[in-house]
Amino acid sequence: MSTGSGETPKKGFTRREVLKAGVVIAAAAALGPDSKKPMIEQAPEQQKDDFEQQFEKFSPHEMPAKDGSPENATIVKITEISPPQEEIKNPRTLVFAQAFVHALSTYKNTLRELYKNGRSMLTFDHPRAGGELPDLAADEYEAIKEFAENAPEEVRAAKILLSVLESRNQVQADVLTHSRGLGYTTIAALIDNVRAVKEGRDNRIRNIVASGPNGLIGDDSLLGPGGLALRTLSEDSGQINWGPDFGHSHISMEELAQMVSKERLKKIGAGELSPETETDPTKVFEELTAKKAAAEARGIIEYGPADAAGNEVAKTVAALVKSEGRRYAVGRLDSGAENDGLLSGVGRAGVGIARTYREAEGLSKIKLHDALPKLREIGIGVAIARGTSDKVFPAERIARYMKTLRELGVLDIQMTAVHDTINRDPRAAYILNGVFSDLERQRQTTQ
Repeated sequence: MSTGSGETPKKGFTRREVLKAGVVIAAAAALGPDSKKPMIEQAPEQQKDDFEQQFEKFSPHEMPAKDGSPENATIVKITEISPPQEEIKNPRTLVFAQAFVHALSTYKNTLRELYKNGRSMLTFDHPRAGGELPDLAADEYEAIKEFAENAPEEVRAAKILLSVLESRNQVQADVLTHSRGLGYTTIAALIDNVRAVKEGRDNRIRNIVASGPNGLIGDDSLLGPGGLALRTLSEDSGQINWGPDFGHSHISMEELAQMVSKERLKKIGAGELSPETETDPTKVFEELTAKKAAAEARGIIEYGPADAAGNEVAKTVAALVKSEGRRYAVGRLDSGAENDGLLSGVGRAGVGIARTYREAEGLSKIKLHDALPKLREIGIGVAIARGTSDKVFPAERIARYMKTLRELGVLDIQMTAVHDTINRDPRAAYILNGVFSDLERQRQTTQ
């Protein structure tokens, strides 16, 4: 490891390492439709709305390599989206930091929902190609060494995020992260704090809302029993976010109270419930309403089951994550990849697979439960949104750290969600965007 950089020098991969990398790619993409088959048909140019036109554009941003050679420069594709000026509801830019091997294209519905809710956004795909980036200053590396030294690719991702923010003169931005995004955003925030103090400016990151966050489940492994790769494979592509199980789809609370009353009467008759159990539908309705309010007060967000159209969107996105994930992992979404010949395409794929494997290794090693308190110490608002049905980073494993984090002011949001609900169900983006307002209210009450 080069001191101060947090990055691992490039080296050749053995056959065993390449085979391991193949398992990681499989875990990230699993099985799915042929990657050449378009999952969502593009509308004719004249039918594309303002959001669609902005979503499809990107600006290349070049980061010089440590060795200064042009061929080793890292090219980042930056996407900027903003609603019309009169529709902006929050003047603070929202940065979106996506998950491991999740191409930006798979978050289209998420970003559209944020656009509809008046947020200007800045985001990018993490390139596979590119040489080693310049080392961090010693004091910057010291700020993240304790928890990030075994995750060099997360340090690299943090450098890219900071370079993108700097290129757009962003300060005090909100960051919405998915999965891996929390790790490299945390690293970026701590590095930037060192720079901000030296430069006498505001921090570039103000608030972080993390959906399905990595690094908060304790000891982990990549390929061992119950490891990250197997958990990722177990994330059922047909898993749809149904919301809390209140009995049936599209049922009102009044109807539910009637059903619960009848069910209780039946169980009382069978001797399964005490005769004193409440069965009056009106009082049962009041009981259920109170329970729902209590759950929401604890941060359990209920937004009901998806309708048929919502389920189809979720299934389509789940398939797109797989097909685009394969292309992403081998560098086919990198800037310039469309011009590759056969040999350059093979070379790009080799670099992409190697980087993807190193990212997966770092994801399984990084631990953030000691890093998040450092964010709170420097005044950054943090909210953790954990999905009750998340198989990749299970909510029950995150829970063991949340009591301490809550005491430090980290908001604990529980959602009936799977790991990828943030891109499968646009309503989740609406809810998570609202959490930034909660962080601002918290900031006002503690000042």
